[in-house]
Amino acid sequence: MSPAIKEGERWHTPMQPYSYQTASHPIDGKSALLYATRGNHLKLLVQQPSSPWTEAVLELGDLTSSSDIVTHACFGDINGQILLATYDVAKSLRLYRVHIVWNHVQGDVHHGQPPSVSPVLRVTHVQLLDRVLPQILNGAELSQLLIQPPMVGAEKGHVSLTALFTCLPDDQQVGHRASGRGSVISTWELRQTEVVLHDVFKTLKPGTDKPSASKVSREDGPYHDDAETDHPQARDTLHCLPDIHTVKVYLSISENIYHSTLACAASDGTIDFRARETMDIILADGDSSRVSSLPQAGFVFIPSECVDISLSPSGCIAAVTHQDGSVHLHPPAFVHGWANARIDHYLPQAAIVALARETGILLCHSLGTDDILALLPLELDQGLRRRFIAESLRTLSKNTDFSAEDAAKDKTRVMKDSLLFKVMAMQLVLGYDSDPTKCDIPAKLAWAMLQLRSLSSNLGSSMQMNMNQHTTGEFQLFKRV
Repeated sequence: MSPAIKEGERWHTPMQPYSYQTASHPIDGKSALLYATRGNHLKLLVQQPSSPWTEAVLELGDLTSSSDIVTHACFGDINGQILLATYDVAKSLRLYRVHIVWNHVQGDVHHGQPPSVSPVLRVTHVQLLDRVLPQILNGAELSQLLIQPPMVGAEKGHVSLTALFTCLPDDQQVGHRASGRGSVISTWELRQTEVVLHDVFKTLKPGTDKPSASKVSREDGPYHDDAETDHPQARDTLHCLPDIHTVKVYLSISENIYHSTLACAASDGTIDFRARETMDIILADGDSSRVSSLPQAGFVFIPSECVDISLSPSGCIAAVTHQDGSVHLHPPAFVHGWANARIDHYLPQAAIVALARETGILLCHSLGTDDILALLPLELDQGLRRRFIAESLRTLSKNTDFSAEDAAKDKTRVMKDSLLFKVMAMQLVLGYDSDPTKCDIPAKLAWAMLQLRSLSSNLGSSMQMNMNQHTTGEFQLFKRV
């Protein structure tokens, strides 16, 4: 979803469809769990159709000493391909490509043979980096690894491996070593480089067999080399990017839905949103004609004492843990202020459009929108609340007028549109004049549509439908109601 642009008095948010694949169990309704152990093992737990679980195990390397114990690991699902990064006590960073051969057997229902899977794990060693430590901050230790897929919509995107290093001095040293406190974000991009033979092979006499750059594969077994891919003369290598140093102590890092923003949660309760391309912090720029994210529109997490902080999947609200163990919600504040905000005020209007844009993104990815509603104050101007609903519908390109549908078309399309009725649920919550407990006309209309949809669905599921009819019984029940 592109940034929202204001043209005249209307906002336009271009949205383009994209598809992605994920690694999953080949049998519908069954689960699988892939995990790495501290003992350098890769394990896959698979649920069989008859409910028992089976396990496939692969040893990633020899555990010869305590320095080989894995301290951190992370997985990345890159359009169905699994990457694994590990970090051990010896400060060695390893990157693997994981291959799962499911050996799926369809089975025969007529002969009482259920389907089954017998998975086999294989890995490809991509690269090994020794003594991975930041040079900027002495004494920093790794606290998190993160594998990020290419940014959605980027022409030339790369897979990124991000490592968060943190240094927090002891209480006795805080006053003497204030400069030793902080975090470092190290990033590597996985790029393809061509394998070129040394010039010495050009001096071989004619008729001598010259080695090929593609003939570097290992022996058969659970380990494979990149030469066995479709591009035998292209190797995946990690390209190091400049480190990012900050005096803040970052507790965790996470990415947004489109993998274009990195959210860095700090120990002071603030969250820095960094653009992945430049790693610069996204600041509120006061632009009232273009919105691309909530931080750019003016939503900022203010400082709050905490020992831990976690961001919601939507990235719109956080939960903080205080020193006494209590957990509280930590919503961002609108820096331009909601006080006396009206529909004709440019910055509050841009903030409403930014929230509507985020709503469209969350609904398209089947995520909840309750945290977005929590950002809207109860005393918000009615015009801004109605503008939020209108922009959400416009972003999703949804039409609420089901009576205007052509009779020749599928009349159940509108009533079965789950995205539309999620927006109707928000219209029901935000539909009031001044008292949130009293609904206005738009809220009552949304309530009626939700009730009719629920009633028609419940009646349709409890009665036997006539499959010979041209229209579904669900919509006939809806018309009778």
